[in-house]
Amino acid sequence: MKIVDPGCGYRLAGGNGLVFLRMEDGRIVRDGTTNEEVLEVLIDHVTEAYQTLPCRETVRALYLLREALAAFRMRSAQRASAGVEGTLLPHHPVVDSVEALLGRIVSCAPDVQPPLPAASRCPRPLPLPPAHPLS
Repeated sequence: MKIVDPGCGYRLAGGNGLVFLRMEDGRIVRDGTTNEEVLEVLIDHVTEAYQTLPCRETVRALYLLREALAAFRMRSAQRASAGVEGTLLPHHPVVDSVEALLGRIVSCAPDVQPPLPAASRCPRPLPLPPAHPLS
């Protein structure tokens, strides 16, 4: 992956590109995709991968992708409710920097376990986790 336009445009393996939608003052100034759409693609792709090779790591990834999608949908709803969707105005005050939030998330991940030995991985297929109520 190569960053072409930070936060907006990317060159992916195989020459594919990924460009994100850009809005200013409530109008589209550049066509592209959204975080939600990319997450929906990933959820579909990972679900298909799970059908081929079921394992715990894929179940966890699906859960986290669905959680991320739910968070973005919640953000969109809150921005619409606050009347700031499509603008650069915040929908609520920001109290922490991104670095502080990321540090907190990384340091608060006690449930992350080291990889399992190959012999103990996926002894039997696990059912797909239920879809998040917002997805």
